[in-house]
Amino acid sequence: MATDELISRTEECLAALPLTLVTAEMVDRIWQAGFYEDDLDDSEISIQEIQPHMNTILDFLQCCHCWINSKNEHPQQDKLDFWTVLKNNGISVKVLLTFISTVIRLHSKKNIENLNNLAAVLAANVYCTLINIHGSRAYKVFQPALIQSSMNLLKYWPGLKDIASNKAKRKKPTRTKRNRKRKIDQDFSDDDDDDGDNSMDVDSNSQEVEFMQADAEVALPYSLQSLLVTLVQIIDRALSGTNIALKDSQECFNYILNVLIELTRLPDCNMPKGFEWMQYQSSNSATIAKLIFKTLNKLSLSQHGDPKENINKILKSLMPNLLLREDITVKKPTVSGQNYIAKDLLAIQENTADYICNLVSGDNESIENSVYIFIQHVCVKVHDKAEFRQKITPPVVRIIEKLSNTTFVRILSWLEKYCRNQKVSNRVFGLELIQCMLERFAIIAEGLKDASNNFTAKSLLQIIVSRCLDKASTVRSKALSAVAACARLECQLVSEAICEAAISKITIVTKIVDETHEATESTTARLGGTGINVNLLDVVKRRMSDEKPGVRKCAIQALESLLSLDLQLMHPEDFSAICDRCRDISVSVRKQAMSSSTSLLERCLTNESYRKIWLDGILPLVCDRESSIQEKCLQILYDLTWAKIVKTKPEEGQPGWQLLSLIVNHDNPEAKFYFERACNQWCIAKKILANNINHLLSQDCDDFKRTTWWLISVTASYITSFDPTLVIDFWLNEADYLEKDDVLHCFVLQSISSIAVRLSIEKCRELYSKLQHEITKCCWTPNLISAGITIIHKFSESKVGISNEEIKQWSEKVLKECCNRICRISETKAIDASMIDNAINRMFLIGEMSMVIPGVVPGAVFLVLQKIVQDCSISVPQCLRAHAVTTLGKLCLQNEELAKNCISALAQCLDTSKDGALRNNIIVVMCDLCKRYATLIDAYVSNILMCLRDPEPLIRKQTLTLVTRLLQEDFLKLRGNTFYCIVVALVDSDGDVRNIAEYCLANLLLLRNPSIFMNNFIECIFSFNDCTSHPDYNRIQYKERERKLFSIKGDNSTQRSRRQRIYEFLLSHMPDEQKFHLNAKICQEVLGAFVDETMQFNETSCNVLKDAFTILRNKEIKLSSMKNNDANDFLEEGDIAGAAIATAKSKILTQVTKKNTIENIVPIIIAVKKQLETIRSPLLRDMMLYLKELTKDYRNELNEILVADKQLAEELTYDLNRFEREEKERRRSRTRLSESFILQDPKNISISSPDRGSRLNGSINAVRHNNSFNTPAVTPARIKSISKVNHSNSDQLQQTPVATRRPTEQLNNAADALKENDRAISTPCGQLSHVSFGTVMSSSAINKSPMPTKIPLRLYNKEQPLKEQESNVSQDVVYLYSPEQPLPKPRKWNLRH
Repeated sequence: MATDELISRTEECLAALPLTLVTAEMVDRIWQAGFYEDDLDDSEISIQEIQPHMNTILDFLQCCHCWINSKNEHPQQDKLDFWTVLKNNGISVKVLLTFISTVIRLHSKKNIENLNNLAAVLAANVYCTLINIHGSRAYKVFQPALIQSSMNLLKYWPGLKDIASNKAKRKKPTRTKRNRKRKIDQDFSDDDDDDGDNSMDVDSNSQEVEFMQADAEVALPYSLQSLLVTLVQIIDRALSGTNIALKDSQECFNYILNVLIELTRLPDCNMPKGFEWMQYQSSNSATIAKLIFKTLNKLSLSQHGDPKENINKILKSLMPNLLLREDITVKKPTVSGQNYIAKDLLAIQENTADYICNLVSGDNESIENSVYIFIQHVCVKVHDKAEFRQKITPPVVRIIEKLSNTTFVRILSWLEKYCRNQKVSNRVFGLELIQCMLERFAIIAEGLKDASNNFTAKSLLQIIVSRCLDKASTVRSKALSAVAACARLECQLVSEAICEAAISKITIVTKIVDETHEATESTTARLGGTGINVNLLDVVKRRMSDEKPGVRKCAIQALESLLSLDLQLMHPEDFSAICDRCRDISVSVRKQAMSSSTSLLERCLTNESYRKIWLDGILPLVCDRESSIQEKCLQILYDLTWAKIVKTKPEEGQPGWQLLSLIVNHDNPEAKFYFERACNQWCIAKKILANNINHLLSQDCDDFKRTTWWLISVTASYITSFDPTLVIDFWLNEADYLEKDDVLHCFVLQSISSIAVRLSIEKCRELYSKLQHEITKCCWTPNLISAGITIIHKFSESKVGISNEEIKQWSEKVLKECCNRICRISETKAIDASMIDNAINRMFLIGEMSMVIPGVVPGAVFLVLQKIVQDCSISVPQCLRAHAVTTLGKLCLQNEELAKNCISALAQCLDTSKDGALRNNIIVVMCDLCKRYATLIDAYVSNILMCLRDPEPLIRKQTLTLVTRLLQEDFLKLRGNTFYCIVVALVDSDGDVRNIAEYCLANLLLLRNPSIFMNNFIECIFSFNDCTSHPDYNRIQYKERERKLFSIKGDNSTQRSRRQRIYEFLLSHMPDEQKFHLNAKICQEVLGAFVDETMQFNETSCNVLKDAFTILRNKEIKLSSMKNNDANDFLEEGDIAGAAIATAKSKILTQVTKKNTIENIVPIIIAVKKQLETIRSPLLRDMMLYLKELTKDYRNELNEILVADKQLAEELTYDLNRFEREEKERRRSRTRLSESFILQDPKNISISSPDRGSRLNGSINAVRHNNSFNTPAVTPARIKSISKVNHSNSDQLQQTPVATRRPTEQLNNAADALKENDRAISTPCGQLSHVSFGTVMSSSAINKSPMPTKIPLRLYNKEQPLKEQESNVSQDVVYLYSPEQPLPKPRKWNLRH
């Protein structure tokens, strides 16, 4: 546009503007007020007066833009400018700005319509454009209040009102503001005040404003959003110029910053269509967000203040964007009980991260320092929720990548310390950052070539490994997950670092490590180092036995990833460790172990040892209590076995056939049981079809014939559509081959029994005749005989042409023959092996026939078997007696009279027999008879229970299993000493017995009766200590032999530790409710019995009392809500409802427990304390240990109850303080002892006479006993005198070297050294620097006397003259007066009368 035309158009617009509405009084008042709205009148100009001139204002805005563009195109033009045109037309700048400010102010009026807001935004565009016109600075166009009012209009941006209202709802009541004004130029503060400092103030008069374009009375060629975008563009240009300088107006700067920060939190969208005459709007800002960040960046220019301080303010304001603060956008509804992160939040975060990355890319040191501080604050203020942390980590790492080498090394060093922060969430977030760096390691390392020495995969891995030993389970889980994730990365540098850490050892810094780890910070400092050397594989395997299920699960994932990275790292014990976790108590751990072990097995299916380990771990999961684990296990087994073998032949060497062959030939018969159950499930689910059976029947590989026929025998009863004659023909035609393999023969017979009902009459007859012939010869093994009898029994039930009478006659004939043969063999004096085998087979045949066809056994068989069982002569082999017991037991199940006659004889043999097999069979028979004749076995339950202490571990395991099964099925009642006998198995000498006992008690009996542990706990305390002085407990009369077998009484360390293990096991499986009741019950019924004097203090009762104190202070009896958070365990398992219930329950139980402790327990403890002090019992120390634990948990409650009795409170406080001092001294002496053995050379340790040393020890111990805690309270005067003596004694002891202050425990070591040296006790060895008797010497042990000794001891040095002995006394030689010289005269006393 030409200049003349522009001037003419400008003059037309100025003439059309309603500037006459502005009076001189308004101009003066507004300019004097500085354009602040609070000083203006609300009724000067109305919207009705402005409405007809809206298009004129828009034309004036266009003219202003033309003036800006013309000046940019012709900077040297000397013609009229905009301000001269104003002057020539008689328009004052003050009047124009007053008019604009009045229109802008329209938005704040109440009950305004959309037109008010459009006019206000349009006027704000005009004002900001006037600022951009050259020369505006001379006319003072820039007014801070006006620019703030213009920026305030941006709050009407669509969507921004919802954010403001959402924040207003979330805003909590704030405290009174401080009088002290906060420093604006301060670096990022620690207070999280983003809501107050970073949010834009919402005008109370405009809260009800709504934008509905349809309500406008005048149709305008523009929208509100277009005007707002134009306003931002104009402000962007104004801030980049020299006409606005915010350096001297920090309030305006902060306001503009807050408004722009709010605009960054708008939903991102493309730029709307703008005005054609805005030539500078076509920029790189394709979206509104980029335009806003571009404008925000202009605030860091030097004309607006110190760039460093401004950058700090901008970054601080942007922190909520990066942290995904929920109050910066509209809250989304929750999904599946978890917080849903809106897409708008993620878009805002991404735009913010892009802006900061662009900010850092300029290589400005001051900006990098600000970003360095910004990252630190982000890490400190990061959200606690895992979902948010996972989204925050990638943007932070992107920003770190853009830093220079120097700053990157600084932030890496800080992150290493940050990962050892006291706050758990900080350590977790630090690990996530390190993990993300490792995932992007190749990209970061390429950009940091100069810092490659400081930034290595090994250095990052060391940080992660150190947190695997963290004290918090959440951190340990995260560290192990990071190890697993990094091991799966494709980066070669990271993989090499992990392999190196797994093969060799790496050094890690320990600060907050696991409490159970042997290398804590204190031990590390004492050893003089700053870290420990660990192996990554060892650390991961250690975590697999962690107490937290989440840690164990992550450890399994980590170990799987490490072993998958390099299979050469895997050893059978590592793979076995994963498979062992398939029996974990946690469902999630079992699932992970099953998945990880299967994944590793698929990589090494050719290794037989790994296949066997995998089967041992996976197969039991078929019967898991969790249905999801069963389904997953069945699917895994099907994919690796059936899905493979139905498509291949055995001779191809497919791993599926090899797995099945291992199951068939497995040492543990339970493996076949589990897989058979899996096959049953597959058959029911129609996964195994008749085609699969036909495929198996067509196989002719000798190496896998056992496997083939075992599978047929398992599935034949479910699949009825294949031809059964193929099975019969194979058995009839391959008789010679089957005789060589009894196992294969048994599988074939089992297959025949499954299809017997489907055979034709001719085949049945043929099969029956051959079976009769083979069974009558009794040449088959017991397994074959059992299978053959089962087939005949199927014939009798199916009625396929063979009558029951025919079978019965044949059975009677066979049994009679068996009886005669057994009788002759038993009477033979010289019995060979073949005769024994034949007799065993015939006994087994009698037992099987009696079970299948009862009533056909002749009476002579009973007499023969009873004679063999009761015959203790050498002529009858023990194995024959053992099989006779089994057969007799089967007959007793069918004949009650026979059972009554035999039960006493079996019980007697059980007590007297020395043969393990015989006792084992008797136990099995008696437990079976207990199911059939429960009342008959009641008198012999004690005989069965005594087998729990049998010398043979197998019999103990068998008895424990059978007794547990009887208790489960209620054939045996849990009364008398039954529970006590079972619990003693927890401390059995055999590890397998202990494991079975734990399983039976915790997984079987406890599930059936959840209160079984609590109901029998106190009874166990008295039974274990053999205490019968209580009127209610341990009143059962035991046999003397039974008492000796199950006795674990005694005060020695072995017996105490055994009882302690039992107590801890029972307590660890009790819920909080039972622990609460048990705690009260022990105090009332055990401790209360001593208070009420129903129990007297003797040896056994003192042991009971000591056990009671030990139990009460045990950590297992404390409520889980007080020592850990069970809700976290539920959350790790994914059970949100269970976590909520656990939280509510823990709060209630904690309150009830505190009340019960104060009202019921504390009075009893105080009464017991007084009794123990009266008799000076050594149990006082145990009581004080419990009282010390009690004060830790209920210190405030104890103070409340002891307010009424101040004397008692003072006594308890004094006693506790004295007890703690003695405990510290005791621990300090142990520490000095250990240090003396470490620091001293064994050659310099003096060895003294054991006789004299023991006498000195006795005297000193006597003195210590008088000053020990067992004495009653003393007076204050006595306390002062004792403290003075102790102080003087301590001064003397401090001058004595460590070697002379060793406790008496060193005497044993000294005596051992004496035996090795073979030297007399009085003969010096080496140099005698000090004379000692290996005990703690104290002057308080010897009475002081004013009389001198007759033979004084003096030390001289023969190499120096006698005059120098005072200055330098040698300690090498002991000099004495000669016995020939007279003794010195006693010293005279100066007595005054």
